Amino acid sequence: MDKRRAIQLLAINRYLKVNEEKLCPVPVDQRPINEFQSLTKSWFFSWSLGNSYEISKRLFLSWTIILPLSIFIGSGSYQLRQDNLRLLLLSGFTSLFLPMLLLIRQWLGWNYVLSRLRSENIQYEKTDWHDGGIWYKPNEWRDRDLLIAEYDVSPVVKGLLKPLIINSSLILIGTGLYYTLFV
Repeated sequence: MDKRRAIQLLAINRYLKVNEEKLCPVPVDQRPINEFQSLTKSWFFSWSLGNSYEISKRLFLSWTIILPLSIFIGSGSYQLRQDNLRLLLLSGFTSLFLPMLLLIRQWLGWNYVLSRLRSENIQYEKTDWHDGGIWYKPNEWRDRDLLIAEYDVSPVVKGLLKPLIINSSLILIGTGLYYTLFV
């Protein structure tokens, strides 16, 4: 975060803290800034805040954890038990589905917060689904939310696209290789 942006956010936050509770009818946990902060503090969603090495390491770890289970399940098939190469190849690319699901969940969570931060209004629910409302953000809130969306959340969403493409490609290559060799 550069110094100018930090000063802007600090000034905006000081101004907004004065009458925040009186001004905004949206429950505290449904405000986009608080949703952003809860994602950054979350163990799972904080994976993508670091560099690409960090998320790659965790995705590889999830793949290596699910791989033995996938091999065990695949070895229950008589045909796969007789052909180790086929078993390993099938288990290897089938195990890529867990990292794919983790990546999709990460992307959906961050993209949801990004859209809420970029929005001119906040849709919220007071107590249940039937009594929601729409509240239009003041310009100061909108400016703060746009700064956070563009400089903090948007790079995370863009950073998740590369691992999604790589994982999808590996699944497609593994499927193609399997069908080329064995079907």
